[in-house]
Amino acid sequence: MKIQVKQIINASVLFLIAYSLLISGSVYGLTENKVVSTGTTTTKKTAAKAANANKIKSAKLSAKNDNNLKSIQKILYKNPKAAIKKLKILINKKNKNLKNAKIYYYLGQSYFKLNNDDKAIMYYKKAIKQNPKYIKSYNSLGLLYNKNHNYKNAYIAFSKLVKINSRNPVYYNNLGFIEEEREKNHKAIEFFNKAVSLNPFYTMAYLNLGSIFRKLGEDRRAAKEYNKSGLTYFRTGNYLQAINSFKLSIKLYRNYIYPYKNIANTYVKLGNIDNAVNYYTLSGNLYNNMQKYNAAVKEFNSALKYNQSYMPAIHGIMLSYQKLGNMQMVSRYMQEEIKVGGIGAILGGGL
Repeated sequence: MKIQVKQIINASVLFLIAYSLLISGSVYGLTENKVVSTGTTTTKKTAAKAANANKIKSAKLSAKNDNNLKSIQKILYKNPKAAIKKLKILINKKNKNLKNAKIYYYLGQSYFKLNNDDKAIMYYKKAIKQNPKYIKSYNSLGLLYNKNHNYKNAYIAFSKLVKINSRNPVYYNNLGFIEEEREKNHKAIEFFNKAVSLNPFYTMAYLNLGSIFRKLGEDRRAAKEYNKSGLTYFRTGNYLQAINSFKLSIKLYRNYIYPYKNIANTYVKLGNIDNAVNYYTLSGNLYNNMQKYNAAVKEFNSALKYNQSYMPAIHGIMLSYQKLGNMQMVSRYMQEEIKVGGIGAILGGGL
C-alpha cells in the first residue's frame, strides 16, 4: 500500500512537470516566433522582410533626392531662379524624406545669389532647424550677417560653428574678423592667434594679425606677422604674394632681419638673381650692424654664390672677417675688391 501511494505521488509530480513544460514551451514559442503589431500578429521573417523593403525604398528615395540636388547645384549659381523652382517642387512633395537641410540651404544660396538677403536668411535658418549641426548654413548665415554689418548675429552664427567643430581655424579667423569690426581688438587678436595655433600655415590669419597690429600702431609686431604670411605664401609657391608680404614687413620694421633673407630666397625661386643678390647683401649688412659676424658671412656668401663680382657683398664680407680677426680672409677679399673695383675701391673712391 505504501509503495502504491508513493508511485501515485511520483506519477502525479511527473505529470505536473511535463504539463508545466508544455505550457511554458508554447509561451516561449509565441514570443520567439511572432511579433505583436497594431493588434495583428505576424512572423519575424515577414516583419524583417517588410523592414528591409522600407529600407530599400528609403535608400532609393534618398539616392533620387541626392541626384536631384546634384543637378540643381550645377545650375544654382548660373540660374538661381530655375534652381529655386526645382527646389520648391522638392519641398512640396509629400515625402518627408525629401525635406532635408540641404534643400533649404540651396534655397538660401539661390536667394543670396539674387541679392534677396531676407529670404536667404530665412532658408538658412530653416536648414538649421532641420539639422542643428548643419555647418554650411551657419557659415553662410554668418557671412551674410557680416555683409550687412549685423556683427552681433554674425558672431552668434560663427560661435555656433566653433561649438560644432572647435578644431577648424577658419571659424576662429572669422570670429576674429567680426571682433575687429566691433572694435574688440584684443579679443580679435586672441581669435587670430587661436587660428594660427590650429594651422601654422594659415596665411589669412597672419595677414589679419598684421593688419590689426598695424592699426594699433604696433608696427614691429605687425612686421613679424607679415613676414609669417610671406613664409606661408612661399611654401605654397605663391612667390609674388610672398614678396609683397616681405616688403611690407621691411617697410614697417627696417631692422627686422628675417624678411631680407626670405625675400632673397623668393627672388631666387623666381629667377630674379640680381634682386636676390641685393637682398642677401642687405641681410649681411644688418647682421654686421648687430655684431653677428658669422651670420653676416653666411649671407654675403649667398650673394657671392650668384654673383662673385658683386662689390657690396665683397666689401661686406671683408668687414665681417676683419671683425672676426681672420686677417687671411680679409686679405683675400681685399684682393677681390681691388680686382673688381680697382685700388680706388679700397681707398674709398668707389666704382
